[in-house]
Amino acid sequence: GEEAERMEREGKDDREFVLQSLDEKLEGQLEVSYHIYKSFWGLQKWLHDPLQLLTSDKASSNLEQMAQMMSLVLDNFAAYSVSDLEAAAGVGAEREFYFPGFLTSTRLISLELQDTHFRRHVLVQYIIVLLFLCDSSLHPPKSSDIKKPAMEELRRLTDRCWKLLEEIPPQGRRFAASLRKVMDRENNWTAWKKAKCPDFGRAPLSEAPVIEVGTKRKEVLAASNVWKRRYFGDKARARLEVEGLLE
Repeated sequence: GEEAERMEREGKDDREFVLQSLDEKLEGQLEVSYHIYKSFWGLQKWLHDPLQLLTSDKASSNLEQMAQMMSLVLDNFAAYSVSDLEAAAGVGAEREFYFPGFLTSTRLISLELQDTHFRRHVLVQYIIVLLFLCDSSLHPPKSSDIKKPAMEELRRLTDRCWKLLEEIPPQGRRFAASLRKVMDRENNWTAWKKAKCPDFGRAPLSEAPVIEVGTKRKEVLAASNVWKRRYFGDKARARLEVEGLLE
């Protein structure tokens, strides 16, 4: 594209070449290199079809490359606080939003990555795929086994995604907690379906111990007498008993 040609003319490495934004006048916007741009959109081919990371001939190398690219994107997210980005862009946190599709222009990537709602959409997508990869019970038959170091890296990426998601306004922690509940519910549903939909059953309630009325009454009266002696004293108690005010 145009930016790739400009990078070639300037003789810069894709890690050093900073993309031009559609809105150059926006102060405080993050700088996005061409390398980050390629990594960000390159992830989509695996996120749209994560089975490539499990069943293809290059599953292991694909998984390693995916983890490296995702780590780079998360590093970029962590380097720029979303609260600072909101303040720089002057965007209200409560505005309406809807993404019918992603626009992949190099001149839009900077604006997209600093949009809190766009960032939230991306992190939710990452979390869904990572949780799928981390749960071997969800993998189809003949899937490649994910080795321990790769699994540890996937779990580390998952934790980073949750942390970044909690930091996104508005109500980042509340949103993340709601998403956790949704994912737990989906996992329970999947496990129930895999078990061939067994009937739900509840353990019978244990029989409550029988309390003898007479025994309970004696305990209450004994406790009451202790309280009366403590607060009224023996003389005052005797006078109240004479007057019929105490039993």
